[in-house]
Amino acid sequence: VEIGIDPEMLGKVFEKLLPENFRKGKGSYYTPRFVVSFMSKQIIKNFLVSKSNLIRHENFIYDLVNFDFLDEDVLTEKIEQYQNKEILKTIDSLLTNIKICDPAIGSGAFPVLIMNEIVKIRFRISNFFEGKKTIYFLKREFIENSIYGVDIDKGAIEISKLRLWLSLIVEEKNVNNLNPL
Repeated sequence: VEIGIDPEMLGKVFEKLLPENFRKGKGSYYTPRFVVSFMSKQIIKNFLVSKSNLIRHENFIYDLVNFDFLDEDVLTEKIEQYQNKEILKTIDSLLTNIKICDPAIGSGAFPVLIMNEIVKIRFRISNFFEGKKTIYFLKREFIENSIYGVDIDKGAIEISKLRLWLSLIVEEKNVNNLNPL
């Protein structure tokens, strides 16, 4: 029997275990997934559009960030229009080098969701280049180089690290290929 642990479940469990007075006194609240997902997409879109050479590609960036709302064929066609241009390389480079700090990381909902959004975009882009990268590689790169977080509760930081690690290891089928972070 194979049993899986959903990284999102950890956040809900962590929130339920917080004493009521700590939650209210320290400002610890669970943010719903759809809110965090919306925030993540807006951050990525605004970050990319804020780069002066990408502002004229705002509609394409919007489609790329929100591709889960588009028909697969429509998005593939839009990306193929940019295949021979430097725009895809620029977007990938910017997302590779992005630095994000969550000043109240809590159980890690934001880091996990923004990582997933960035990885989806970079994975989609990598389909158009030689040396396509795996989701495991992209997640690992993000965790090691792009996300930072602090919290008043040390336990929250440990839950966040565990959540990021669980979301990483589910992408690798061969446990012999797993390396410590």
